[in-house]
Amino acid sequence: MSLIIAEGKHDIAFIKSYIEYIGIIDLNSINFIDAGGKDSITNCQADINRAIERDERVLIIFDADNNFQNSKDNILKQLKKLKLQKNINEENIFLFPNNKDEGNFETLFFKVAKYKNVFKCFDKYVKCIKKIRYKNNLRLYKNNLRLPENKDKVYAYLDCFGYKNIKNIKNHTEILNLNSYHLEPLKTFLENNINNEE
Repeated sequence: MSLIIAEGKHDIAFIKSYIEYIGIIDLNSINFIDAGGKDSITNCQADINRAIERDERVLIIFDADNNFQNSKDNILKQLKKLKLQKNINEENIFLFPNNKDEGNFETLFFKVAKYKNVFKCFDKYVKCIKKIRYKNNLRLYKNNLRLPENKDKVYAYLDCFGYKNIKNIKNHTEILNLNSYHLEPLKTFLENNINNEE
């Protein structure tokens, strides 16, 4: 068995579906935990301790965000605080999008999406919202309009093709290139840490 701790629910949904798609790792041999944010590994301490007691491999898949090294250092710092750095090291950590560059899950998603023109439509929508929010004199708009985030862009892309979420990704092959070289670092990480751990 292995334990994968991810930063959020949509990350877990993608990872599960991708593992199922590549088909060389038994999904039933993995437990998943949603940490609920990049600073929340402490919330998973009980699950991590149980996994370690059962001699399970513990993997952490988070976002690199704006600084790859700072994000990795933040994870290692949290593990040190929990006195888990001996059980979980850098080899057990993967940071989206490719375990070397800044970015996040959404960065990876945008790279593997087949129909990138759809994102241009969403970008025009965001520009329109910004125009209303920042150039319009109505205070109500300024105070209450929320600018869409990149995860909204992901959901909008999926929704355009009739999908409500990222689950069952193998059904999404007409809109996502799941054999993209952009997914190779994640595939290698999963294979090295789960499939060949025996």
